[in-house]
Amino acid sequence: MGLTFDDSELGMTLPFRGELNLTEYLEALLPEFAEVAATDSGRSPLCNRSEGEAIVLSPDPKAPGEALHYQGCDPQSGCLCFSSASLSLNLHAMRRVLLFVSLDRKVYAGFSEAQGTVGDFLVFTHPHHLYYRKVRADRRVPMGEGQAILRLQDGRTLRCRMHDFSPSGVSFLTEQDIPRGETLLVTFDIPDCGTCETVARVARQETLPRGSPCKYLIAVSMSLTKEQRKKAEQLYLCKKGAQVKRIVDSSRSSIG
Repeated sequence: MGLTFDDSELGMTLPFRGELNLTEYLEALLPEFAEVAATDSGRSPLCNRSEGEAIVLSPDPKAPGEALHYQGCDPQSGCLCFSSASLSLNLHAMRRVLLFVSLDRKVYAGFSEAQGTVGDFLVFTHPHHLYYRKVRADRRVPMGEGQAILRLQDGRTLRCRMHDFSPSGVSFLTEQDIPRGETLLVTFDIPDCGTCETVARVARQETLPRGSPCKYLIAVSMSLTKEQRKKAEQLYLCKKGAQVKRIVDSSRSSIG
């Protein structure tokens, strides 16, 4: 079974793309990133190390991102080399992609172009502009189910769908706009695992494209007490364990 964007550890640290194009998605992330001062291949941090996790996103918002293994820079061309057990992307059609590479507890991001294959490697150009941030300790768990209640400061109570969560943050699909920075009370249910209630602050708000199941994606950062943090971690491990079990069972069924 191939590893895709949302299954990978790096993928779990990146926010939901929805149907954003590559430029919109990178722009949504840039407040969390800083630009690398020198990005030519001779001084690039990507060329000082090899062997890391990577993700490539194609221009098609509906296409799944692909999890790759970073193998370092080509010493002659300065291009970036990757390997993959199963590649779904058509490299010859790739005029522009968005790369994410995890190295030395940092995530690097930048636009690139596919150059084809050299031996067993997939080759992409080094980004002209390279951005980075530290790797988050928490990992998202995508939610295909789960409901939440948001109680806002103005007295409104909103019922919404969960999109993903980690022990420190949750994102929801809603029909109503909630401005960034607003504090609210969140109660969410993880099916077959339990319920958590906590104060949270809106960290990100995205208007989703027309045709999406809801109008907005709202991501919140939870303000947890010691006991609440323990509860959130238990819910996360419970849900993550259930998903891993389904993946293993599915893999065994396909083999058997």
